[in-house]
Amino acid sequence: MSNMKKWNYIIVAVVAAIGAGVIALSAKFPITLGEGDPGPGFWPMLLGGCLILTAVILLYFNIRHKEREESKTFALTLPGNLMVYRFMGLTVAFCVVMYVLGLLAAAFLFIPVAMYMMGARGKMVFIIDVVFILALYVIFMRVLHTPFPEPIWMR
Repeated sequence: MSNMKKWNYIIVAVVAAIGAGVIALSAKFPITLGEGDPGPGFWPMLLGGCLILTAVILLYFNIRHKEREESKTFALTLPGNLMVYRFMGLTVAFCVVMYVLGLLAAAFLFIPVAMYMMGARGKMVFIIDVVFILALYVIFMRVLHTPFPEPIWMR
């Protein structure tokens, strides 16, 4: 176990680095404000800036409440944390499967596994999965005319 103050500093560094990385990677995309479309660089830059802002806020909070954060303990192996790690792994697996099989197939596999991990059982898991996949298809493909990420063999 260690104290929360130390882990807050680690989180500040990681989130600020990710924010800076997002800004650096999106710097090559143009931002055109005032023309209706802000350009492809606007939202990544905004996201990177928000990540850095949240890191600064956490840093301020950590410095201001130093004693309180030092008294809080933190353990990486708590049962609640282990569930978070499993979901992080599932999310990475979802991204890999989406790249290989496409969004609909990945979502079709991801939703019931996530529901099972949260304790859902029975035929409602399958029903919710099918309804959600159909809603995704109808809303994005038919109503918004937005293409899904395709399987790797269809690119």
